[in-house]
Amino acid sequence: MKFRLISVLYVFLFLMLIAAGSNAISLFVETFEGIDFNFDFTSSNHIIITFSIFRTSLPVILSLVGLFFRNRFGWFLITQYFYFILFNLIFTFYDDIVNDEWVNDIRYFLILIFFLLVNLGLLFIVNHHKIFSKEFHNDLKLKSKYNLISAIIGFGISLIFLVLKN
Repeated sequence: MKFRLISVLYVFLFLMLIAAGSNAISLFVETFEGIDFNFDFTSSNHIIITFSIFRTSLPVILSLVGLFFRNRFGWFLITQYFYFILFNLIFTFYDDIVNDEWVNDIRYFLILIFFLLVNLGLLFIVNHHKIFSKEFHNDLKLKSKYNLISAIIGFGISLIFLVLKN
């Protein structure tokens, strides 16, 4: 069996779906634990929209859908997710610098740098010429144009999440 570079993306995106889903479910249980509340379809939709518990799972699911499309659209979905993570890390880092939250704890700073480097590595894998051209059937001449569009989409989604968070 030959190692394929795209399998790293499959594993990472699957693990991110598990992490985001388990985090959303645990937050949902913690939020409504001990409250006598009648759950039905309309109340659960209201909870999901109002409390934004499952909002972070949406970009992960979209990137997983991108794995099933072996064309430009699938590559855009996957790449915009990695740019989304990158810009969220940058926004978190900037917010913590402004609020002086990480100045006394170097471990938090190192963890943030580690995730930043992992994300940049995954962006490198997605933009590798074998993945870009052979797996997703894109033209190599248009790689920078497609990356710019994906970065703008990822930045826009990150900005929307930042605005909705505050």
